[in-house]
Amino acid sequence: MVFAVIENGQLVGFVSDTADAPEGAMTWPCPPGLDPAEGWVWNGEGLIRDPQRLLADAKAERLRMIRTLAANEIAALQWRIERAEERDRLGLPGETVPEVLIEREAIRRASNRCEAEVNAAQDVAAVQAVVFAVTE
Repeated sequence: MVFAVIENGQLVGFVSDTADAPEGAMTWPCPPGLDPAEGWVWNGEGLIRDPQRLLADAKAERLRMIRTLAANEIAALQWRIERAEERDRLGLPGETVPEVLIEREAIRRASNRCEAEVNAAQDVAAVQAVVFAVTE
């Protein structure tokens, strides 16, 4: 028979009660699909993913995505800053550096707003519902 090895409510491996194993038991770590670092817990009836761990993982992933999107949008504006600086030096009309910097600040504020929404979310669905969008 095979049993789950649970320590402090966390799955750490498995044990078999085979008679030919040393000391009557054979142990092995969790298989790849049941990585204990992923927060598998024993709920008294079976192994389940720890809801709090699922929420924390979802938040971490969504925050990473939001930060990446914001960084990409900010980086994409660099050419507009360069163009505005060059036009200003030449005395040509067009977009100004402050106008572009205001857009960059709007991206940062949108990122901060989304991060706050993610951190305040109480379940995975609420985390996944947060959409990064720069508004007026």
